[in-house]
Amino acid sequence: MNRTYSHTSRRGSLLLEVMLAMGIFSVGIVGFALCLHKTMETVNYSRNEIRIRQELQTRLQDLRQGRFTVETKNEPPDAFGVQYTHEITLLQIESDRKTLLNNLYDVKVTARWKEGNEEQERSTEVYVYQP
Repeated sequence: MNRTYSHTSRRGSLLLEVMLAMGIFSVGIVGFALCLHKTMETVNYSRNEIRIRQELQTRLQDLRQGRFTVETKNEPPDAFGVQYTHEITLLQIESDRKTLLNNLYDVKVTARWKEGNEEQERSTEVYVYQP
């Protein structure tokens, strides 16, 4: 009878070790899944940020190609829900000789969107001389 008890005791401890190993393994898998999820969120955020910055630069270059008129124009949101606004203002800057510099414009393009529950905004701006 003593022999049966020790055999059963070994089986019980083996079962306990397997359950403990499975628990530790499960905790590791959950941690890995959380890490992977956070990494994917970061990749998506970075991809979105790069796309918006490139679009801002493209729109600014397109505006610089044409003739300037002082205006503020809001465009409807694009397919990604980003609303772009461009603003062109005439600058009133004096030279060292106190004369007004003509044909200087401030060109600004702004992107606004909502990410999660937070409003996001990025902009780019340049001063342009247009003779």
